[in-house]
Amino acid sequence: MRRTAVLMVAALALAPVLVACGPDKNDALSAAGGGDVASGGPVPTTVVADDKISGDEREYAIHVTSHVAKAGKVTFTMTNYGTITHEMLIVKTDLEPGKITIGSDGRFNEDDPVSKVVDEISEYEPGKSVTKTFDLAPGKYQLVCNIPSHYQSGMYIPFEVVK
Repeated sequence: MRRTAVLMVAALALAPVLVACGPDKNDALSAAGGGDVASGGPVPTTVVADDKISGDEREYAIHVTSHVAKAGKVTFTMTNYGTITHEMLIVKTDLEPGKITIGSDGRFNEDDPVSKVVDEISEYEPGKSVTKTFDLAPGKYQLVCNIPSHYQSGMYIPFEVVK
């Protein structure tokens, strides 16, 4: 009887720990590999389209909770966890991530029809969060930072908008 009581107390004591280890929507940030695609890390596996996406930027990576959105209004809430200013451009392109041509200024041409910027969260400071809604058409995109040398340093991830 005493042994059963001890086991029950131990199980109850561990319950909050086990619950805390359960899945969380924010776990997608880690599970998706975030900006690690640029460095040859795991390719994101999130396939559920989402219209509310959270994410972060830092030197030199971008992470989001989903790499797929449903066409139409998509709201991004991005936080700059870096120590310098970042931006998030939504670039419609069929180019592979990291393959947009960079100019001598360390940036790519935002008006190039092969890698056209359709909208953006403008530059924002470290520690700040920005929420913005975009109207996105189906297609392949990259989420990128085009501050000089940031794209070259790995600040891009694939993103897809589906019907």
